[in-house]
Amino acid sequence: MSMIKWHRLPVTVLELSQSCLASRSTAPRSVPSLTGHRHGSNTTCCSSSSSSSTPPKPTKLRFAPSPTGYLHLGGLRTVLYNHLLAKTLGATWALRIEDTDQTRFVQGAVESLIKTLQWAKLHYDEAYFVSIDPSIGPHREGGNGPYHQSQRRHIYDAFLQPLIESGKAYHCFCSAERLASTRKILQKQGNNATYDRKCLGLSKEEVRAKLDRGEASVVRFKSSSDGMTQHDLVYDTITYPSLPIEDFVLRKSDGLPTYHFANVVDDHSMGITHVLRGEEWLPSTPKHLSLYSALGLDPPLFAHLPLLVNQDRSKLSKRAGDVRVEEYIEKGYEPEALLNFVALMGWSPQATTSTNVDASGEEGHVLTMDEMIQRFSLEGVNRNRSTMNLSKLDYLNREHVKLKLLDQEGRQEMVERLRGVVEREIKDARRTDDSVYLAQVIEALKERLHTLHDIPKLGHYFFSPPDYTTKLARQMAKNVPSQIYRAFQAFRSSLTLGSWLISALYALNSGETLSSTTKLLQSLLEEDWHWCSEAHQKMVDTLNSLVEPGGNSKNVMMSLRHALTGTKVGAGVPMTVLMLGKEESLARLQQALNERVVPSE
Repeated sequence: MSMIKWHRLPVTVLELSQSCLASRSTAPRSVPSLTGHRHGSNTTCCSSSSSSSTPPKPTKLRFAPSPTGYLHLGGLRTVLYNHLLAKTLGATWALRIEDTDQTRFVQGAVESLIKTLQWAKLHYDEAYFVSIDPSIGPHREGGNGPYHQSQRRHIYDAFLQPLIESGKAYHCFCSAERLASTRKILQKQGNNATYDRKCLGLSKEEVRAKLDRGEASVVRFKSSSDGMTQHDLVYDTITYPSLPIEDFVLRKSDGLPTYHFANVVDDHSMGITHVLRGEEWLPSTPKHLSLYSALGLDPPLFAHLPLLVNQDRSKLSKRAGDVRVEEYIEKGYEPEALLNFVALMGWSPQATTSTNVDASGEEGHVLTMDEMIQRFSLEGVNRNRSTMNLSKLDYLNREHVKLKLLDQEGRQEMVERLRGVVEREIKDARRTDDSVYLAQVIEALKERLHTLHDIPKLGHYFFSPPDYTTKLARQMAKNVPSQIYRAFQAFRSSLTLGSWLISALYALNSGETLSSTTKLLQSLLEEDWHWCSEAHQKMVDTLNSLVEPGGNSKNVMMSLRHALTGTKVGAGVPMTVLMLGKEESLARLQQALNERVVPSE
C-alpha cells in the first residue's frame, strides 16, 4: 500500500461518473472475443472507441460477501453504502455469495447474512438462493444467476478458455513444495516475484499430455509488470508503480476460480457498473484491471472505502471486540440506529434543512434511511479511517427510539420486541399483552435506556411488584423521615381513596391543612388518572401545588418512589403513578406501609 499513490483531481465525482457511463460499452453480455480489445488500457474509465449514441448501461451495484463468518460492521457499512448509492441513482443492487474458497466456508453463514440484511431492512433487488428457506429472505430472480459463485463454474470456464488459447493464461503443474522452494530462491536473489514461470514454456502437446495423465494443475494469468493509473470515486487518481511479475492463479486445482477471476467475470456478466468495496482491495485492483483488459472488457467504476479501526487505530477484528452485527442485534439496538452509526463512520452528510440535531449541537447526525438516501454522495466519503465510538451509538439509539415512538409502524415493532424481552427476563411479568402499556413504558424510560433490552432492569416495577427487601430498597427506606410514614397511618382512614395517595405523602411536608389538601386532591377526577400528556401535566401541577414556596419535597418524592418502585432510579414519579393506575399505586403504597419498620424516636 505504501507504493500506491493517489492524486485529487478537479473533476467532480458526478462528472466522472456521467462521462464514463455515457461512453460505456453496452454489448450483449456473452463470452468475449479476444480480438479488438483495448490493448494497454490502464484506467477504470471508459473506452474512447465506444459510440456516443449508444445508450448508457443501466446503473447497477452489488454486495458480494464471502460466507467465511458473520457480517461485521465494516461489511454492514459496505452494503449500506451500496444501498444508498443505488437508491440515490435510481439504480438496483444484487446480492452475490463469493464462496469459491470452500476451505473457509462456514455452515449457516449465508442464512445468517440474509437474516441480518432483513433485520437492517436492506432489501436487495436481485438474488436467488434455491437452498435458502424462503421465510428467511426474499428470492428476487434477476436473470443473472446463479448467485453462488460455486454454482457458476461453467461461466468461468467459458471466459477462461479463450485466455488460455490466446496465450494470456497457461496451465501450471508445479507442486506446492516446488513453489515454496522457488519463492525462497527468488527472495535470496532479491527478486520479489512469486513464480519463475517454469510452466509457461510448456508446449501445447506437453500440456495436453499432462492433463490426459490426470496431473493436477492450476491456470495462471500471464501478467505484466507495467504500472498503471486508475480513477477511483473516493481516492480519485491512483498510480500503481511497476511491480514484480506475479502470474496469479485464475483457476485452482479443484476447478473453482480464484476470487480475482470470479470477481471480474461476475461483475461483467451481471452488468455491474459501480463497485464499492474496502480499501484493503486497492492492492488487488491492478490484477482486476489487467484481467478486464485481457478480456477486452470495460471495467466498472471503483470506489474504495476507508477501513474501520479500533480506538488504538488497529484494524477491526473478531478478536478485538464487538464487530459482529449479530452482537448488536442481540443487545437490542435499533437497526435504524446501527445503520446511522456505521454510515457516519467515513461519510459526512451534505448540508440540508434537517431538524435532527445531535447532543453536541451538530446538525444532521440523527438520520433516517430516507434522509440518508437524500443526502448520500460518494463525494462525502473521506479517506481517513474511522474509529469506533460506542457512546455515539448509544446516543443515536436513544434518538431513534424516540423517532420510532412517533411512527405507528415503528412503535408497534418496538412493542413486539419489548414484549418478548420482558417475558424472557421477568418471571410472571404483568400486562405484557397490553401493547398500549408497553409503548407507554418505552416512552417513560426513553431518556434513560441505551436499548430496549435495558427496560427489564430499569423498569421492572412496571411489570412486577417492587421488592422492598433488596439492599437498595432498605437503604432508601432508612433515608425517608419516619414522620412521613406515620402520616400515612394517620391520614389514610380519613381520606377518600382518590386523594389519599398523594395527600398522605405531602400534607405534613407542605404545611397544608388536612381539609385544604383533601379539597385540592378530590378535584382530580377519575379520568385524570388515565394516560395522556394533559393528565400527566395535571398530576405534576397538583403535586407541585402541595409544596410550600421554598419547601423541599425531596424526601416525600423519595418515599413515594420507594413505595411504587423499590428502586432509586426510574421514570418520573408522576408518570409512574399514572401508568400504574390508582388501584395498583394504592396497593403498592399499602404494601410499603405494611413492610415498613418505623424507627423509634
